[in-house]
Amino acid sequence: MAEFTQKNWLNTGDEGANANNSVLNKENMNDLENRIEQAINNLKTAISTSESKLQSSIKTLETTTKENIDKELYYKAGDTYVINVEIICSGFLTGGQSNVRWTLITDKKLNNINSATVNHIKAVIRHPDGAYLTGEGGNAEDLTKLGTLTCSIRGKNIIIFSLTFNEAKTQYKNNVPVELSIPDLGLTFK
Repeated sequence: MAEFTQKNWLNTGDEGANANNSVLNKENMNDLENRIEQAINNLKTAISTSESKLQSSIKTLETTTKENIDKELYYKAGDTYVINVEIICSGFLTGGQSNVRWTLITDKKLNNINSATVNHIKAVIRHPDGAYLTGEGGNAEDLTKLGTLTCSIRGKNIIIFSLTFNEAKTQYKNNVPVELSIPDLGLTFK
């Protein structure tokens, strides 16, 4: 069997056929070059489009990731904070036995929060001598009905509560620690 090479392919047959084959080969070569150039341009366009889509996807992922992280780390205005299991806090009786103050540390940062509204709170407050300031017999009372309750945001995740009783608790020693058992609390952040 004869070996096929470019030389013997171009140089077979008569002079006219050789010339004809050469023209076809040049046309074929030009067509092939055009197709290769078109394929390269299509590939460049596809790569450019893919890069744009990739950059867009990265930006979406970064935004979504930041939003998710912020949601896990920070409270925002309109968020609520609810406790529906008993927590124990320390506070103190002050203001001539008319005021109890205590602190709550939140699980998320309050960096973007200016204030909070107490929607509901029930608690038992005990004096160090064992007496109940509120919640006689260990039954939690609605603190909003016992006086004026305020809260203020301090630092990055601290809320300070202050309950000023309608009537001072003069039967108890002033400026002493108290224990609060809070089974129910609801706040809305602003």
